Amino acid sequence: LTIESSTISANQDGGVGNVGGRVAIANSTISGNIADTGGGLSNAHSDYYGDCPCTPGTLTLRDSLIAGNQATVGPEIENDAISIVNANNFNLFGTNGNAGVIGFSPGPTDIVPSVSLAQILGPLQNNGGPTQTHALVAGSPAIDAGNPNGCLDSTGLPLQTDQRGLPRAFDGNHDGTVRCDIGAFELQA
Repeated sequence: LTIESSTISANQDGGVGNVGGRVAIANSTISGNIADTGGGLSNAHSDYYGDCPCTPGTLTLRDSLIAGNQATVGPEIENDAISIVNANNFNLFGTNGNAGVIGFSPGPTDIVPSVSLAQILGPLQNNGGPTQTHALVAGSPAIDAGNPNGCLDSTGLPLQTDQRGLPRAFDGNHDGTVRCDIGAFELQA
């Protein structure tokens, strides 16, 4: 499964569940989902339902924002002991200094912001384009924090637009450097 430039929000049984499959998520926002475990994402091996031989779940995240989900265990991401999460690709996890992940650690290029959700994302609403998005708020740590080599799709090609169809890679923080934002929404001037 490949998810690109998408918002996954307001689901009552978690945002994305992967059981023994391969999931690649690029430039997407996962926020406002609720589950018992893995509110935003759950990544598990195939024996989760008792059907061994077991295949580990593989989750690859790139330039994606996973924050503001709810669960007792792993509010943002729950990864079981044998499954694999490939992060360290300019992602943003959690809020208030808590990544909200279980079963893996964010990499050095990933961000665990020290601010609240309200200082990262706006509410799910019509921000232009054919579907609702969570806009990045002014000063969000996701602005211009994507891969400095460009936000790429699952094949390694540059993503030209955000979820709304607006140009991807804009100087959203006005520092003179054009760099894409983390998540499905690209802040425009």
